[in-house]
Amino acid sequence: MKKAVLLISGLLLFGTHLGGCVSSPAPRETGPHLSPREREARLLLEMDRMKKQDKTQLSRLVRQAQKGGREFLVRQETESRLRSVELYRSLLEQFPDSHNDFMAEAAFRLAELLFENERERIRMVLETQGETTAIVPDFTQAIAAYRRMIESFPNHPLTEDALYGIAYCYTEQGYPDEAAEGYSRLIEAYPATRYSVEIHMRLGEYFFTMEDLQQAITHYGYVVATGEPEYVEKALYKLGWCYYNLDNYQAGIDVFFKVLDLNSGGRISADSLVNESMDIIVRSFSESGGTPGLVRRIQKRSEDPYSPLLLKKLADLYRERSFFPEAVGTYRTYVDLYPAGSDLPEVLGHLRETYHIRGDTLASLELSEALLEYVGPGTAWYVSARDERRSQIRTTILSNLETSARRRRARAQTGGREAELDTALDDLVAYERVAGPAGVPCLVRYLKGTVLTELDRFPDAPLTLNEIAEDGECGDMAQGAILASVAFQISAFEESGTVELPLFGRSVDILSGVAPENPATSRAILALGEITLNTGDLTGARSHFSRVIRDYPESEESGKARLHIARTFFKAADYRQAAAWFRESWRKSPDTGEGAEARRLHVYSLFKYAEELSETGEFTEAAERFEAIHRQFPDSDVAQVSLYNAGKLYRNMGLERKATNLFETLAASYTESEFASEALQMSVLILEALGDPLKAAEDSMALAARSEGKEKAAALLKAAQLYSGGNDPARAASARSEYLTLYPEPVGERSRELYLLGRDLETLGMWADAKTAYLDNVQLQKDNPGEQDVTAFAARSQLRIAERSFEEYDAYHIGPPVEDTVVRKRELLQAVIREFVAAGNYRTSDVITASNFFIGRALELFKEDILASPVPPGLDQEAREEYDLLLQEMAFPFEEKALNAYRVNIKRSVTLEMLDPWIEKTYERMAELAPWAYQRDEAVAYPSTLISPPPLQLPMPAGELKTGGYKGGAVTEVRPVGERLE
Repeated sequence: MKKAVLLISGLLLFGTHLGGCVSSPAPRETGPHLSPREREARLLLEMDRMKKQDKTQLSRLVRQAQKGGREFLVRQETESRLRSVELYRSLLEQFPDSHNDFMAEAAFRLAELLFENERERIRMVLETQGETTAIVPDFTQAIAAYRRMIESFPNHPLTEDALYGIAYCYTEQGYPDEAAEGYSRLIEAYPATRYSVEIHMRLGEYFFTMEDLQQAITHYGYVVATGEPEYVEKALYKLGWCYYNLDNYQAGIDVFFKVLDLNSGGRISADSLVNESMDIIVRSFSESGGTPGLVRRIQKRSEDPYSPLLLKKLADLYRERSFFPEAVGTYRTYVDLYPAGSDLPEVLGHLRETYHIRGDTLASLELSEALLEYVGPGTAWYVSARDERRSQIRTTILSNLETSARRRRARAQTGGREAELDTALDDLVAYERVAGPAGVPCLVRYLKGTVLTELDRFPDAPLTLNEIAEDGECGDMAQGAILASVAFQISAFEESGTVELPLFGRSVDILSGVAPENPATSRAILALGEITLNTGDLTGARSHFSRVIRDYPESEESGKARLHIARTFFKAADYRQAAAWFRESWRKSPDTGEGAEARRLHVYSLFKYAEELSETGEFTEAAERFEAIHRQFPDSDVAQVSLYNAGKLYRNMGLERKATNLFETLAASYTESEFASEALQMSVLILEALGDPLKAAEDSMALAARSEGKEKAAALLKAAQLYSGGNDPARAASARSEYLTLYPEPVGERSRELYLLGRDLETLGMWADAKTAYLDNVQLQKDNPGEQDVTAFAARSQLRIAERSFEEYDAYHIGPPVEDTVVRKRELLQAVIREFVAAGNYRTSDVITASNFFIGRALELFKEDILASPVPPGLDQEAREEYDLLLQEMAFPFEEKALNAYRVNIKRSVTLEMLDPWIEKTYERMAELAPWAYQRDEAVAYPSTLISPPPLQLPMPAGELKTGGYKGGAVTEVRPVGERLE
């Protein structure tokens, strides 16, 4: 309200000064009777009268202002200005020829009021329609009034002001060219005008806008030279811009530093251009000279508050332009030069952000952590800082350390780098040092405990987390901390098998108190029991497991606890109790993994109990329990071995048939069992001993079916042997054939089985197949001439072929027609001798003697068949006698040859160690053919030296036999097997 009173007073004075501006001019009707001088005097008198009313009117206006407020004042001011304009206009129109000072002032004041009217109009439009309203100023009336005043009063002192007013109106109206022209005209007319500094400043601005920088430099230089405080700072600033735009960076920098020197006190006012100047200085150095140039410049200057700020601004500019290496270097320079600089925390923050932006997250982290070293307690910056700033930076340091620790931990989790966790722990320790023991929040302590767990720092990690859990100030975090502590200790136990049992027990107690209903609590108690069990304390472990069953009967852990209790009894070798607990655990949760494990261990406990009975001599009960395991749990792991053990026990007790039944059940039910083969082997031995070779052979074949390699071969051979012993040549031959198909090696065994296969096939009447087997054996010997076993069985095989030929030869007799049958008989004889010679050539002792015997016998039979041949019809007695004589002559050589064959065997008899049946038969034949020499009773002693007989040639070369009515080849000589032909 005081302001309103003053404004009203001014209006009244303004009106009084003009000589009646607030009242109407003199009445028109008196005008024509008065001269101009008289009218002027009348007007002056009226103005004097109005002065007398000032006091009364002032009081009235004050009362109205108190009621109307600002709108009233504005309205009164506008009305007063409009009345004044009308008054001055009327005055100038009524006295156009008056040139006194008063009229000059009135003309100038009219122009001023018109200028104010337009300014007020613009203000009102912007106020009502908004600041963004587009409006074009119109100072035409004011300019015209200024021009009339200049024209009417060219030498009046106010003409200088009018010239300025015209130029200023053009400036406000947005006509820079006309404004510059007006200012130039004013300078020309009034070189020493009081407006000179302002005008040079405005002209400098004009030419700067028109990019005529040289002209602008001239005018700005004038202003600077005057030292006018109101303009010199801005002039310097714009002068520096001119040099900058002309790329004359050094000159511009010099000028901008002068702006700084104007504010050397260091306190920058709100309207100062110091900040803008520093911005252009650092921009100039970014274009020319860079950080080194700026450092050299500020080092040449006396110490001022702007040098650190310039370095910071240059670094910020580099960062804004993405020149990250230059920004980093400049920030680093600031840190080195100004360790106590007030902006050091901000510089460090910007440096950290720059590292982060350029992707160097590790450097960013390290700098964040190093904030403590640069501005932390005890540093130069911290000592010089105010308490408020210290508190702020302390908060920032703690925040950075916490953030850095979290980022280090995240990097470690991503990249698996333990060193990052170590650094994170260092950050948290530094946090504790700065904050003090009582100043570390629960969240940071929890983070430290987490990092310690990830570093496997035992026992620091659980101790830290336990402290949080026991701290009543940590609230809900206590539960998470103790859960983490327990989980860490369980994990450490699982990995290393060791843990501090008292500490873990304490942790579990805390967890039970903090979160008894949490599912992790029952798991922790179970783990405590497991760890206790691992130490060998069965009683203590059983106590913890019982607690789980008692306090958490419906939990998943209760089933595991039962299982563990059973294990404690199992470890104590109390298998009956163990079996009972395993059975209980299995029945409580039959469909779970624990149930399956409990069932398995229940069966195993029964098995161990049966073993225990067996070891204590309770064989019958042990065998029955083993058998019961198989019967009740045929799918268990120990069912097969239980059968095997039961079978062995029954065998030892003399219950062989029951034992074999169990062994055969084992083999049939558990074809993949490792015990099945051994069970079948034992069954074969038992059945063979019981005189049941065929049943034993079947088990041996079953053993072969499930075996491979040598075991399968042995089982097949055993089955063949047993089938042969049980007089079942067909299945014996089948077993041997399978063996021969699968096992070409060893050749000695193969040769033996080929021979036996031939014998089985002969028994079955399958001579063709038998002969094939014998011939395969003969070929096998040719392929393996050095194998003694192969040679022996090849000789026997060849002997069987020869014996078969002998049987055919013996069955064939000479009969009509004699000529043909004699030839056929002779061919058969030659074939027989050839086969036996081939058998004897294997140089096998018993085969040689057999071959010599059969050769001799074949020759004997030929002689007998000749003598028994049919007599030709029509022979008289004499012819008959002669015919018989001829037959005897013809047959006698065959008898001699037979004797020669027998003599070879007799000669060999002295070389044999054992009695040879073929030698005995040879003696029998010799006793019949030459009784005078060989029919005796004395025994024959055989020396022990074995002399191998020489190889033989075919004993019957082809020739003619011319005797009576027979026609055919004659056997001229038979050399028995065993005599070498020289």
